[in-house]
Amino acid sequence: MWSYIHYVKSGGIKRYLLVLLCFSMGLMAKPMLVTLPFILILMDYWPLCRFDFGQSYNGLYLQDCQITATHHPGTKPFIIVAEKIPLLFLSLVSSVITYIAEKDIGAIVSFASLPLPIRFTNVLVSYVGYINKTILPIDLSTHYLRPDLSVSLEAINYFFLILLITSLTIITHRRHPYFLFGWLWFLGTLVPVIGLIQIGSHSMADRYSYVPLIGLFIVFSWGLHDLLKI
Repeated sequence: MWSYIHYVKSGGIKRYLLVLLCFSMGLMAKPMLVTLPFILILMDYWPLCRFDFGQSYNGLYLQDCQITATHHPGTKPFIIVAEKIPLLFLSLVSSVITYIAEKDIGAIVSFASLPLPIRFTNVLVSYVGYINKTILPIDLSTHYLRPDLSVSLEAINYFFLILLITSLTIITHRRHPYFLFGWLWFLGTLVPVIGLIQIGSHSMADRYSYVPLIGLFIVFSWGLHDLLKI
């Protein structure tokens, strides 16, 4: 991420190649890093401010944009996305290798034994579960067994809760861009381990949350800054 900021500020093929090198080494260390290209797009939105969505920046927000968006302010979205294509290719390669490795050792749970509706239910329960355990860390476990889930009223409520929060981040993005940034960081970085491709018997795992929770901590810290100004 630092190398990417350096590239955005100064440009140049060498700086872009450094981004690719760092990302490649990161993937070799931890395949969960496959979501980084999408995080970089979020960074292009805020705090790099390369998209022009009419954000009402003020104070420290405006200062951040002036510091970090010196190379391509107002860059066309096509160029911003095209920059990520080599990174997305590396993510795809890493994902395929990881899937094959897990399948070879029999860790992949088939859709026959765990249907898609049940997986989606577990996704909703897990998203809310991670938030709950972050706010109130009780009943923690090294291994959360997958419960007997079915599409229920609870899962539907969780779906609308996530939809409501997402809608609020979009509505308030002009004034509070960190809200949208942090929330999408949380949702997006959990995708590889949220259970759509089920590996093992666990329903969720605290060890998967250390990167996604950065997004919620960003929302909390910047939100607290705004509250203290009131």
